[in-house]
Amino acid sequence: MIKGIGFDLVDLKRIGESYRRGGDSFLRHLLSDEEKQLFSTFKTERRQVEWLSGRFAAKEAYSKARGTGFGGEIQLNEIAVLSDHIGKPCIQIVNKKNSQLDQVQCHVSITHTEQSAAAVVVLGGELNAS
Repeated sequence: MIKGIGFDLVDLKRIGESYRRGGDSFLRHLLSDEEKQLFSTFKTERRQVEWLSGRFAAKEAYSKARGTGFGGEIQLNEIAVLSDHIGKPCIQIVNKKNSQLDQVQCHVSITHTEQSAAAVVVLGGELNAS
């Protein structure tokens, strides 16, 4: 059963400008610790901005699928958009204050063009459901 669907589209230029203005402060606000480690492996600013934009879009799409937004229940840097063993994006919640966030199936798709990045998140039934 589908519990929620979220979609977000972001402009790479806007994310790039935010990153250049905010630097480490922007990264701390947006990324989990594990994501910061991954981010540091990208050698070009272009690739960094593409990657940041995709992660930002996925986190926004996740919050829309949950219907909660950011600020109260969860912050951007408490959502980790990582890759599983075959490279498929997945979402892990690093905010353990609300364990309900971990109890749903989550499907994520991220894409980008030269100008924008987009993500779709579909939330399903409980992980423990039979």
